[in-house]
Amino acid sequence: MNTMITRQSGFSLIELMITVAVIGIVAAVSLPIYNDYLETAREGVLRDNIQTIRLMQEERRRSRGEFAEGSYIPGGSQTLTTSLGWSPRTSTDEISYVIECATDGANAGECARNSGYTVTATHSSAPSDPVVMSFAP
Repeated sequence: MNTMITRQSGFSLIELMITVAVIGIVAAVSLPIYNDYLETAREGVLRDNIQTIRLMQEERRRSRGEFAEGSYIPGGSQTLTTSLGWSPRTSTDEISYVIECATDGANAGECARNSGYTVTATHSSAPSDPVVMSFAP
């Protein structure tokens, strides 16, 4: 009698379950690290843009004697572009910037001569975590 034993090729259920478990563990470890990376990068962009606004404010103070007050809100008010000539260097507008004077000046949109100002930058994906920086004259 001739008996042939045929061997099936492929993966067993145990091998597939182990592979899925390893992928799940790698995802569980890497996802929080990736989210922290995104948050750090987002905050870095906000701080960099605020420092650029600060430099433009210093230039305006040297030329006109006061800081500007205004905002840059995607799809809305863009008085920072008008008063400072500043706009974000990105193709997507996801960040709002607001400059508020400590003491308002005589003219709308200007700070008093010896007034400081505060810049608040808020990313649309993290509205509860704005970056706020204050500057004195």
